[in-house]
Amino acid sequence: MRDLSGILLSYVYFFGLRLLASLFKEHSELGRKFFHILSGNWWFIVLFFFSTVWTASVVPLSCICIYFLMKRKSAGFLLPGRLLSGLERAHAQETYGIVLYPMGMLLLVILSFAVLKAPYVGGLGLMALAYGDGFAALAGKKYRYGRFTIWGNQKTLSGCAGMFIATSLSITIYLFLTNNIIFPVHIFLLVVALLAFAATLFEAITPAGFDNITIPLSVVGSYWVIAKLYLG
Repeated sequence: MRDLSGILLSYVYFFGLRLLASLFKEHSELGRKFFHILSGNWWFIVLFFFSTVWTASVVPLSCICIYFLMKRKSAGFLLPGRLLSGLERAHAQETYGIVLYPMGMLLLVILSFAVLKAPYVGGLGLMALAYGDGFAALAGKKYRYGRFTIWGNQKTLSGCAGMFIATSLSITIYLFLTNNIIFPVHIFLLVVALLAFAATLFEAITPAGFDNITIPLSVVGSYWVIAKLYLG
């Protein structure tokens, strides 16, 4: 019953975020990032309600299907693409970033529940994806300091700084709130810095859209390796 409640609450939460994001009519990019960032809080629902990989996978898997159908013009009679309004950039029709975001969430569910057997670990990746990547875009757009191009991706040092800081803070707060700090303070700070660096690196070098996959996986992978090395 708790798993079912979690599924229903998840849909209510995402639908509520979608409604709030639609209020940013004159600032669509801000609305898009509002949805992107706060979607990361879904992992708190995961930790409290879901007990199996199957039930935890329902919401991101259904979102993948829904967003994919919305992107396909041939499916317009089922799910009108205008429902994506406010969740994509104007040029986003060339990418499937909106689909890859829930796909990244699904991979985190599978990794943390079925592979690593530690559900809280997936939240680290989602914090980096939601808060880190979200604030990286906002900082990069607002300040535009230190522009550079890497493998065809146009980035800014201000965006990278925003990514690093937001990832560090969100991961730290997440681990405190979930009571999952397994390192002493001096090592903990180093671990957070390494995770933030991994997220920032993959955000910079990954083609648009696919960082929704590489950012969370790089953070979870790095954390698991560090934890194994430290704990033995």
